[in-house]
Amino acid sequence: MFFGRYLRKIRESKNISQEQLSIKAGYYHTYVNKIEQGKYSPSLHTIWRIAHALGVSLSDFFKGF
Repeated sequence: MFFGRYLRKIRESKNISQEQLSIKAGYYHTYVNKIEQGKYSPSLHTIWRIAHALGVSLSDFFKGF
């Protein structure tokens, strides 16, 4: 599964919009959108910030990936 699709699945399971996630993680909405579309590959630091914004540990975040 693409990382972006996996991220979207987790985000939607928590009923969080891209806009809400981008604000919580400190990124532009368009950046989160491009990650979910598979157009950008996030760094580990970015993944950590997104996981933290979703309330998920990095280890839990990668369990289903």
